[in-house]
Amino acid sequence: MTFPVKYSDTPSAKNFPGVPAENPKEVTYEEGVYVGYRYFNTFNVKPSYEFGFGKSYTSFDYSNIKISSPTFKDKIQVSVTVKNNGKVAGKEVVELYSSAPNKLIYKPKSELKALQKRKNYSLVRVK
Repeated sequence: MTFPVKYSDTPSAKNFPGVPAENPKEVTYEEGVYVGYRYFNTFNVKPSYEFGFGKSYTSFDYSNIKISSPTFKDKIQVSVTVKNNGKVAGKEVVELYSSAPNKLIYKPKSELKALQKRKNYSLVRVK
């Protein structure tokens, strides 16, 4: 969930609650693919709390990031070593985002494609 600083920062602010304003009977959703974090990231709108905020009470280091191929065809495999370097036990959610190679494509700046959560691990593989 992404929380805006103010209501007008949301992509639906200009067309919600619908028409007529005094008794809405119809709403046109104009956001397309730009909803949630996709909107805020693509259009550089700073939220109060971004997607994933407050995930942990500890901190983690990511290292040994490896990708099976520099280009995507049918599938891709990513691996990463994650180490809890904080003072308390915790769980980390490893998130894999991708982006379209061309800005002419109607796509957000980045999209969450996979995630994995574990308590204790040293290697995560995401397909």
